Amino acid sequence: MIKIIDSFSNIKGIIILFFILRLYGITNPPLEISHNWRQTDMTMVSRNMTKDLHQILYPQVDYGGSKSQIVGMEFPLLNAFIALANRCFGYAHWYGRLINLIFSSIGMYFFYLLVSKLTNEKHAFYASFVLISTLWFAYSRKIMPDTFSASFIIAGIYYSILALERKTYRALYYILACIFIAIGGLTKISSCILLVFIVPFLLEKTIDLKTKIILIITLTFAGILTLAWYIVWVPYLNTLSDARFFMGKSFSIASHEIIDRLGDICLRFYETAVGFSGFILFLIGLFLLIKHKQKSLLIIFILGTLLEILFLFKTGAQFAIHTYYILPYVPIMALIAGYVLYLLPKKYATILCFILFIENGARLYGEFIIKPKYQPVEHIDRILDSLKIPRNALIATNGNVSPTVLYFSQHKGWTPSNEQLQNPDFIHSLILKSCEYIVIDKQAFSDDVELLNKTEIFNNKSFRIYKLTK
Repeated sequence: MIKIIDSFSNIKGIIILFFILRLYGITNPPLEISHNWRQTDMTMVSRNMTKDLHQILYPQVDYGGSKSQIVGMEFPLLNAFIALANRCFGYAHWYGRLINLIFSSIGMYFFYLLVSKLTNEKHAFYASFVLISTLWFAYSRKIMPDTFSASFIIAGIYYSILALERKTYRALYYILACIFIAIGGLTKISSCILLVFIVPFLLEKTIDLKTKIILIITLTFAGILTLAWYIVWVPYLNTLSDARFFMGKSFSIASHEIIDRLGDICLRFYETAVGFSGFILFLIGLFLLIKHKQKSLLIIFILGTLLEILFLFKTGAQFAIHTYYILPYVPIMALIAGYVLYLLPKKYATILCFILFIENGARLYGEFIIKPKYQPVEHIDRILDSLKIPRNALIATNGNVSPTVLYFSQHKGWTPSNEQLQNPDFIHSLILKSCEYIVIDKQAFSDDVELLNKTEIFNNKSFRIYKLTK
């Protein structure tokens, strides 16, 4: 086993190997159990943007009924790339997986370069291995902006460091740093937690003050662009529609939720992020950093932890529910866990890497497969077409807020819960809003429910379909 890993003993080999591993099931539709709803949110926006690329400033989903489906969300750059792929190669559900995987793999190389600047190449190799084999292993192939965004931030940090250290091409490095960090912040503002990696370099006494000030001004401009989108543009978009993306909670509400879900929140740190073996390495690494007085790495840990806690108090219970909220903190944990592997003899470090990968691979395997009960959802549009239901007909699916079935139906409409659908007044309100059909998902993302006094036009083991009449 050690000889096999030795053949991939450089970071480019590891990145290529993990790229190939994550191609397994790459053409799957976004129907895996974990966060299919978040991925179909993304693909909805991308599909609508395929028809009109100007929607990059006015992203649109398919829910919201007969009203405008414009939604305030993170800057939809990943969606725009998917839309371009749709235009070039024809529509497919999975393009976002491959696009995210490509950018996240490039971002992984920049992470290696960044840690090499902080410490050395050996530490950078092990830190990168921890990062690429843990939670990023699954999320870097999902149709979601988290690792996509973080990769741009990491690249921007690297070019920031080059701007501080080198006189030649310095203006170019400033520009690249500004562009990449702005893109990273716009596409997922939580990724800005990673900017703590710049701090040790800004504190470096050998770098002249003027150079630092210019970089700070450059990054401030990137920050202004990011904040303008989230503080000004997103609230404006939300005035145009009832559709909403989650953009945080008040401190008081989040505080109460954190107390209620503290156990689940802690689980995100000691199990979700890097697995149990990775967390043990992280704790040992933290102890060794303190013992060896590694000030630069401790600064990154302290500031990054404070920002992650601040982020926690903005998300509240959502942090416990959704695993992707810990993703911006995983590179910091990987940096510290990698320090332990760096100090060990290669033989023992290799064995621990293997254990880390096996544990996390087994834990995350479900992210790569579509279970049989979810597979029929991909073809719900064919069922609706066979029933001669026009694509412009408004429908409701019992998604309980999840848009997955609605997305695959290729219709627009609503995603009510089963409880709402059992309320005659709610059904009447849908009819008044021009809803023509109700699709009941029996087994994938909801449960079966019968609607009394409604005309059933289809029924199989996966779906019921009702036609509404005024």
